[in-house]
Amino acid sequence: MVRLAVTLTLAASVAGGADIVSAAKLLMPKGAHLVVAEELDGSFGVVAYDYRGATTAAALKWADGGWRRADGAGVRVSRLEPRPGSTIGRKPAYVHVKIAATRVDGPAGVWLDGRQLQLDFAANLEWYYVVRHPRPGRRSVVVFVAAAPRAKAVAWNFTVR
Repeated sequence: MVRLAVTLTLAASVAGGADIVSAAKLLMPKGAHLVVAEELDGSFGVVAYDYRGATTAAALKWADGGWRRADGAGVRVSRLEPRPGSTIGRKPAYVHVKIAATRVDGPAGVWLDGRQLQLDFAANLEWYYVVRHPRPGRRSVVVFVAAAPRAKAVAWNFTVR
């Protein structure tokens, strides 16, 4: 019952954001740091924030004059590399994700520390992005994929030695 009330309150608060940054700020807990807030086309956007050592992402959909959480049912994103919570060396590495959806017919993207990466290789809905010079420290990855009218966003962290 409490979870339902929190979900309804959160959905209503996001609807008030006329622009994606305002919507992101309505989602973020006090003290969180904005990582990504990007309108991807006229229908979809992605937001992500860091809070207490973890990155959280949300897929948003423009509806009824405001941004609302997108329904992600039927869209799965598998985080393959680097594994969530892992520590990697400073040599070139891949960000590797696998998408499971009936179709991907909307915007999609991957961000590393808030900067969108360019796709290096894709096969059968597996995407590979090369990180040529990983910087030491804690890193955040955000993935967004739309299979209209649904969309999904996921985030995870890893560390570079």
